[in-house]
Amino acid sequence: MDLTSGKMLNEFTGHSNTSYRCRGCFGHAEASVVCGDETGVVWAWDLLDVSILIFLSSCLITEPFTVTDLQFLIKGNTATAKPST
Repeated sequence: MDLTSGKMLNEFTGHSNTSYRCRGCFGHAEASVVCGDETGVVWAWDLLDVSILIFLSSCLITEPFTVTDLQFLIKGNTATAKPST
């Protein structure tokens, strides 16, 4: 949302978000947006052109789960998006 006008600047699509509030966050240098979804996938979009940069899914988890919140952390040269507890 634009701070002064309240206009929506971009819409990020592809993720499943119909029943739960899935909070997103900015990625490295605020150049991307990172968010989980109701199918357990973590998505990242370019902030300006809204292209999908990556989506991560775990094939090791057999039970369905929802990623409702993420934290984007930078330690040294490594950036990590991890589900919040």
